[in-house]
Amino acid sequence: MGQIFTFNENFGPWNTENFIVYILTAYQINIVVKIRGR
Repeated sequence: MGQIFTFNENFGPWNTENFIVYILTAYQINIVVKIRGR
């Protein structure tokens, strides 16, 4: 899990707020990709 967040030291699991935003953003992007894929 650590390697996923090494691209930005200011953005990682230790910052719960940014972590939640990252998960929600990735989730929304995944939905958009699935919708466009159909």
